[in-house]
Formats: sequence, structure tokens, C-alpha cells
Amino acid sequence: MKIVFNFLVVALAVAAGWYFQPGLVKSLEARRARAVAQHSAEIAAAVRQATGGSASIAAAEPPAASSAAQQLAASLRRPSAEGGPKALPGSPARPSLPGDPAPTAGAAPGTAGDDIEARYPLPTFKTISEITKEWSSIPSRAFPRTVKTLVAVNLEGPSGKVPLPEKSEALAVGMTQGMLVLMKSREDPARSLVPLANTDLKETLTVLFEKYKKYKTDQVLGQRERARSLKARANGASEAEMAAAGPKPSREASGGVIPAMLQSLRDKQIKETTEDRIIAWGDLNVEQINGGTFWTGTIQCTVDNAIFGPTPTELMALIRDDKVVKWLYSGSKEEVQ
Repeated sequence: MKIVFNFLVVALAVAAGWYFQPGLVKSLEARRARAVAQHSAEIAAAVRQATGGSASIAAAEPPAASSAAQQLAASLRRPSAEGGPKALPGSPARPSLPGDPAPTAGAAPGTAGDDIEARYPLPTFKTISEITKEWSSIPSRAFPRTVKTLVAVNLEGPSGKVPLPEKSEALAVGMTQGMLVLMKSREDPARSLVPLANTDLKETLTVLFEKYKKYKTDQVLGQRERARSLKARANGASEAEMAAAGPKPSREASGGVIPAMLQSLRDKQIKETTEDRIIAWGDLNVEQINGGTFWTGTIQCTVDNAIFGPTPTELMALIRDDKVVKWLYSGSKEEVQ
């Protein structure tokens, strides 16, 4: 009897399932339809927001909504006429990334396309107050220097006080504890410590510093002008120029070192820089300089300034027969000492 009872229970359960299944299926289909409609409405709203369109997309038309979304995605992927992806209205410009196409050849000076300005950036300077620590410590390179007294000053000599009237010339030989060490002259040992404000040294150094900044800036502008001139002629030289310049100097494959220039520095042909101050080697070109035709090579290096210390610059060597004839500042064409 127990086996028969269990068989009846199972049969009743199966019959109930067949009876209620159609209603369950219909319920699931209704829920899916509502979800599809809601999803379509969300897509339509996103399309309108992204494109600024006002056309409505009916929730009952999921295929059209899906098509609009696909069109939006395709438009974002499709390259624009300028070669880049289209940006949405109001979107910020995308910054350039490695591998992006280079700017066009017609880029104006100062843009990313002007590699010459990047190679020769304008110099930046500390203020004169920073260099002198608010005028409490003038670099020793600035001395000795002739100054004028702005007030009457008394110096101490072997035989007593030596008065210097206002607007007298004296020799500043150093600075200690914020005071100038002032002498009457190289021949007269009389000296004393005087406040900086008692002389015109601060004004003199300020004027010199402004001239120095302009000089260094003009040098860079000259370097840019020379580089653009060489670029315009594509480093080409006529047969006559090549003959006048003589044989092309040798150049090492590793690092681009030009042996003639390196030997010149080792022979101390100039004093303003040395071999260990070279930062980079430049190209070999044929140029007409001061009425002559030479092979020219350049180095990026530092040179000593009498007051403001080591400064970066570019030097150019005039080479003939594989020997350096002369060294010049490439920007100003001044001779290097």
C-alpha cells in the first residue's frame, strides 16, 4: 500500500506541473519584454545625450534603438577627416600620445613641429638676488672689481686712516660676513670692511647681469637661425664650396665624436671649456664663415663666465685639412678664447 501511495503523489505532482506551466512561461515572457523595453529606453536616452539629438526612440522598437547605439559606436570608432577620432560635443581635446602621427610640416615656430626650438630652448635664469643670496654673499668670481663710493669711506692703512671722499674709485676684492672688503688700489694696501650700500657694486652687477641674460638669449636665437639656414639648404653644398672646404673631417661612428675637435681641446687651443665639459656632439656641415669656407662641427658644452660661473652653450669649430682653425660661439660667431 505504501508503494501505491507514493506512486499517486508523484503522479499528482507531474499533473500539476503540466497544468501550471503555461502560466509560468507567459509570466517569464512578460518580464523579459519589460526588461528589453527598459534597456531600449536607456540606450535611446544615452544616444540623445551623446549626440544632442531630440528625436525620441519608442520603447516598443528595440531594433531601432539597437541600431542607433551601433551607429553611435561606429561614429566614435570612425576616423574623422583630420585623421583622428571624432570627439563628442563639448569634449576636451585629447593630448598627443606616443605613436600619434607627427604634426604637419607647416607647423608655425613655437609649436611641437618646430624641432629647432626644442633643440635650442631659450635659457632660464635665476634672479640676481638668488645668485647673491639677497646680496649677502656675492660669488668670489666677481672680484676684484673697481667700484665707486657712494659716501665718504675711511680705510685702514699701515700709517693710519686713509679717507676716500664720496664718488671715489676703489677696488672691491671680496665679501665677508655681508661686508665688502675694499682697498684704495692695487698699489695701496689700505683696506677696510664697508657695507655694500656704500658703493655702487650692487647697481653695477645688476646691469651686468641684465646684459648677460640678453647676450645668452641672443646666442640661442642665433643658434636657431643658423640651424634653420642649414635645414633650408638640406645640408647641401655646391661643388665649389666642397672644394674650398677641403677633405671631409673624420668622424667616429660611436657617439659622433670628431677627432680633430677633440684633439684641439686636448691641445688647449681654447681655455673657456675642456673635453670633460662636452655634453653632446653635433653634425658636420660646410659653411661660409667670415669670408671663408670651412667644414664646421659643433659641441654642446659648458663654458666659464667670469662672474656668473659655468653656463651651457654651443661652440662651433672651423675645420680644414682635418685640423681646427678656430673656435666660435655658433650663435654670435664670436671667437672663443
